[in-house]
Amino acid sequence: MTQNSFETIEKEVRDLPGSYRGISEEALLTTFDDFQRIFKNLPSGKTWVELGSGHGLGPLSFAKSFPDNKAVGIEFELARFEASVRALENSTLTNAQFIHADLLT
Repeated sequence: MTQNSFETIEKEVRDLPGSYRGISEEALLTTFDDFQRIFKNLPSGKTWVELGSGHGLGPLSFAKSFPDNKAVGIEFELARFEASVRALENSTLTNAQFIHADLLT
C-alpha cells in the first residue's frame, strides 16, 4: 500500500477506543511477506477469518494465494472496511468478503 493511500484512509478513522488512530502504517498493518509466512504454517482448512482486518490485505492475500478457499475480513472501523471493499472490487477475486461489525457489540 502506498503511503498516500494509507494516509488517505487513516485520516477518516474515528477517534474511538480500539481504532488505533494516528499510529504508523508499520505498527498497524501486517505486511504481505508476513502474511505469506503465516499462511505457510496454517493447518489445512477452507476459510481464513481475520478479526480486525484493517485495510484488507490479509483476506485479499489469502484469497489470492488459495483460490479454492474463502477469506473473510471483519473490521469495525468504517474507513478501513470501506478501503477493503474498494480493494476487493478492484480485484478479480471472488473468494473474499468483508463484514463491517464490532465484535464487542
